[in-house]
Amino acid sequence: MTGEIASFPWRAQTRGIPRREPRMDKTTMAALEALLADDRHMAGKPFLNGYEQWLENGTALFDPELLAVQSGIPTDPVVAGIAMFRLREVFIDRFGFAVATPDLIAALVSLGPVLEIGAGKGALSRLLANAGANVIATDLQPQGDEHSWIDVQKSEATAAIRQTAGRNVICSWPSLNGTWITRAARAMEPGRILIVIGEGRGGCTGSDCFFDLQGKILEPCSEVLGGADVWRFPAIHDTASAWRRL
Repeated sequence: MTGEIASFPWRAQTRGIPRREPRMDKTTMAALEALLADDRHMAGKPFLNGYEQWLENGTALFDPELLAVQSGIPTDPVVAGIAMFRLREVFIDRFGFAVATPDLIAALVSLGPVLEIGAGKGALSRLLANAGANVIATDLQPQGDEHSWIDVQKSEATAAIRQTAGRNVICSWPSLNGTWITRAARAMEPGRILIVIGEGRGGCTGSDCFFDLQGKILEPCSEVLGGADVWRFPAIHDTASAWRRL
């Protein structure tokens, strides 16, 4: 399952922003307070546990929309939005920013040997490795074995690309206003594919100078993903995009 499903209450708002003031009775407020109580409560959520199980055993049974409902997200759209915001905070702390889907992992595996730059905790690379991909995870500041899902090698992005010639490149959520993803794209060999998971021009990932490379040294090649994409929390607009180095 990819992208967003409009049938759930937190999808009913424009860009995830509530259109009305919240009106919550005591029962709803109590449910919300329980959801937001602490990390120990959140850690037991089916959504988080389902993703962790996928990472640990490679069984691609992760259905984010269904698991979000099973996690007890309230039906009230305003309360649901708040609860999902808290759920996302815990998800980021445990796994990183992007919520991969089985379809996306399958599409990335089909690219052949890949290099992930800015891998963070290495969760995406772990999913790829579990699915049989030949993947190398790198990051300028690895978080250490006790905080990572896979061995993440210490390396600056452009250096990693030059040292692992012949691989396509993946980058998930390049840092806001960071230009290193732009430099990394320039370092790639012609013909290689770059997958970027992040928001578009003016968004919360990378720098707009990356998009200025289109038509100069990069061209879109969405066909390599076959429509596969990440799953999104409310008000988050990241997507997986594919680029070919010219």
